[in-house]
Amino acid sequence: MNMRKIAIGLLAFALVAPSIASVSLKDKKEKKPKTEKKAKVDNKTKTSKASSSNSPRKVQTINDVEAAILGIEKIVSHTLVEVEPIVQQICESQQTKKSVCPRIYVGAANAFWLKSGVSDTTYALKYIDKAIELDPHYSPAYMLKGDIYKWADDTTVAVNYYKKAIEMAPNDFRTYRKYAAFVEAGLDKVTERAFAGDTEAQEEVRRRRAKLENIYAMAKEANPTFPYNRDCARLYAAYGLTTNEIQKGVQLYDEAQKDSLEADDYTSQARMVYTFVDNADGNTKLQLYTRIMNICDSGLVRYPAYYYILSTGADWANRAYDLVKKQQGDALYEYKKLFASRALKYSETLIASKDTAITDLNYLNYGKALINNNKLNQGIDVPQIRNL
Repeated sequence: MNMRKIAIGLLAFALVAPSIASVSLKDKKEKKPKTEKKAKVDNKTKTSKASSSNSPRKVQTINDVEAAILGIEKIVSHTLVEVEPIVQQICESQQTKKSVCPRIYVGAANAFWLKSGVSDTTYALKYIDKAIELDPHYSPAYMLKGDIYKWADDTTVAVNYYKKAIEMAPNDFRTYRKYAAFVEAGLDKVTERAFAGDTEAQEEVRRRRAKLENIYAMAKEANPTFPYNRDCARLYAAYGLTTNEIQKGVQLYDEAQKDSLEADDYTSQARMVYTFVDNADGNTKLQLYTRIMNICDSGLVRYPAYYYILSTGADWANRAYDLVKKQQGDALYEYKKLFASRALKYSETLIASKDTAITDLNYLNYGKALINNNKLNQGIDVPQIRNL
């Protein structure tokens, strides 16, 4: 069978692809191909062909379009001779007199860039520009164009396209997050140098963190439902360099809408509070441990069997108990009972969950909690229970 017949066969597959729209989109995970050398973007392709088209939005079902894109990806992945005219015909087949479909062109661009095996930016940019020509307000086209220029190390142009994407879709959280991910890339490595005492790295962390806060502020201004406090709190949890910055992160978590918090946010906030324990005096330590327990309890209301909340909660509750177990006084006795009961509650819930992440340390904390609650025999039997 010659190459032309193969191309015709794949074209037929792509044109009937809407009839197999039940193909799971979970199988579409895209990976950037390995190339020996990055191909810089041709300067001639940098000019957009945006028009003033006011064509109505697409009316095709998303499954029709996505199935056609799967067909294009199949064709491009075979890197056949003269494959681009076939892709162009498929894209044109999705356009009608009553509707335009920029999504198909962005899908084709993505296929040429990520599925061709050679990171073909020439055809990718051609199809992105066609999508913009069809719909100058189609945000994903600008976002993908930004990704390509970022990959080509032309960060200034990439930023401009990310900003354009935000301008075209100011209410879409994804546009802000994509731009934020671009700004945040590699910041963890910079932060490591900052903690090691590199003053230039410290300045870089603060500069980029401020830029990220500004991106989130723009998102909040455009859409009041954007979780600004939560996302900024995460920044300070990851990139807080001083106790004051960590404290700001804790405060931002307190101010965040509870329904915006995910399970890891509670453990993150608890860890941030714990950083203040070592340098605190006795009474302040009690208050900090109590606050940690309250954070864990708040998280368990929404995520009652989450491993990391239960595991770290049990560990910190046992440490809090150790702090006061030798102390005298009615107030401290009440604290001792509080911490012992919390540790047992967390441990029992965790062990009962049978989570695959449970470790020997979790059973050790469980045994300590039983003993601290005057259940000596049960506490001693925990190692045997662990080995059943």
